[in-house]
Amino acid sequence: MKINIRRLKTSLKSKLTSLVSKGGTAPKSQKPIRQRKRGKMVAQKRTGAGSIMRATSASATKPQSLAPETVGGIVPTTEQAIDMGLSVKWAPWNVGASKPEEQGAYFAWGEINASKESYDWGTYFWITEGKCNWVNISKYQIADGQTSGYWYNDLGLFIGDGKSNLESVDDAATANWGGGWRMPTTAEFEELMDENNCWWRWVTNYKNSGLAGYEIKSKKTGGLLFFPAAGDRWRSELYNGGIYGFYWTSELDCGGCDYARCLSFDSNEYYTDYDSRNCGFSVRAVAASTE
Repeated sequence: MKINIRRLKTSLKSKLTSLVSKGGTAPKSQKPIRQRKRGKMVAQKRTGAGSIMRATSASATKPQSLAPETVGGIVPTTEQAIDMGLSVKWAPWNVGASKPEEQGAYFAWGEINASKESYDWGTYFWITEGKCNWVNISKYQIADGQTSGYWYNDLGLFIGDGKSNLESVDDAATANWGGGWRMPTTAEFEELMDENNCWWRWVTNYKNSGLAGYEIKSKKTGGLLFFPAAGDRWRSELYNGGIYGFYWTSELDCGGCDYARCLSFDSNEYYTDYDSRNCGFSVRAVAASTE
């Protein structure tokens, strides 16, 4: 079984591709300590003469069925998108919310429905039916060297779908809000974090809502956004509410197809990161700018 050392060091974030510290201080190399531990299940045991028992997934070709009642909130028009003077305009609130001072819904990466009783591999849509292990991921598979995964054959050759970016049918923003909206890319989050573009200010009680998070103001247009520190869902619990914010991008992490890229922040810093795609994170949509 191949051991991915990076997964064993989730508290050490030497691989961060972008880190911006509050107040413009030097980037940090360590990820904030999370309020729980999570780890992968042990990979499938090899059987026989070094072969791996693999199965064909029905989920790989089965489309998701949207259940809007699981998400709730109000769908803004694209005309309500906030112009920050960047390559895209940003939604005024999270998917599943009705206004900026609401947290909104929580989505596993690549899922379009929210409000699950549990967020884990056993309930993740893109897992081979009847399985509950990350090695059984059935869609969005890249050649990541994790040969115990079903995206490699018994000879260790990559046989996955090669998809690293969400298709629109699996984009939580597009599916719930319509074709004018989509989930942002890592580059679009980094553009928003660029100190030449925006100011980020941590607030503890945004508009007397009781919500903490970041108020973001464009240096180019004066446009304002609020990103609640909504925490994250893991299994049946909500963690880190009011302390951390986690927002999915539309992209897998290049180091492993069981992880996807995200925006992470607390009161001290904000940065692009990666996390297990079965976690329930917030989604903030973007719309294409029209100039």
